[in-house]
Amino acid sequence: MPAKRKSGSKTKTTPGIKKAEKLGSKQSPIDITKDIVDYDRKLRASALKLKYVAGDTESVEVNDHGFTCWMKENCSTTLSGSHLPGTYQLIQFHAHWGGSRRCGSEHLLEGRQFGGELHCVFWNKKYGSFENATRNSDGCTVVAIFLVEGKNDHEGFQPVVTAVQKAREGEGRTDVAKDFDLATLFPDRLSYYTYQGSLTTPPYTECIIWTVLRRPITLGKNQLNVLRQIVTNNFRSPQLVNRRRVRSSFILIGKNEKEGSQKNNSASS
Repeated sequence: MPAKRKSGSKTKTTPGIKKAEKLGSKQSPIDITKDIVDYDRKLRASALKLKYVAGDTESVEVNDHGFTCWMKENCSTTLSGSHLPGTYQLIQFHAHWGGSRRCGSEHLLEGRQFGGELHCVFWNKKYGSFENATRNSDGCTVVAIFLVEGKNDHEGFQPVVTAVQKAREGEGRTDVAKDFDLATLFPDRLSYYTYQGSLTTPPYTECIIWTVLRRPITLGKNQLNVLRQIVTNNFRSPQLVNRRRVRSSFILIGKNEKEGSQKNNSASS
């Protein structure tokens, strides 16, 4: 993500990953595997509470690295949850993707990489500003939503695609339609993973409480191809886990997961 705007006793590694120089021990993303996940019943106390205010997404900016949708200065959209120590305010969202449907996400699930990953970046309001928040381990939370490629376009994501196209044809920045609703991109607010990590782009600051949603959403091939016209691959490889544990709001039993009563209404959009 853009920086601005029981086996836990062993170091978890992923083939091909080299330890980063002069970085901390809580880097992101990671490969989330069952052996590092602990079910936390407290996370089931309540679903993630996203309060999105229509019109808060002001503009989209496109550059050689991808796109970023920025919130207006007096943004009122917030997120809270059982794992978060306070109320967090949205500052921007962006995505990572790859050149094919088999790569693009930054986080992995049991070694599986998805076609992309949406990042919604929030900062802890108690710190007064995003810049101050990044100086603290609980300063920010990023909601990560996996993207898979399908035949049909995702209606809720189309305003972003339209704005990206317009920005590329113009001066690299344009407004986002006022009727865009970020909530349509949250497929399930009950089932998620959380762990302590970092930004996934320089300076890789370790100020992020990651909130990785279990369920993906489906974007149309044409929608993803619009993003691929900006850049082919803009994702960071998984980093060392380094004794960290991941908490989940649902129980993993072998290859089958106990699902909550809330159904996925967006994954097939």
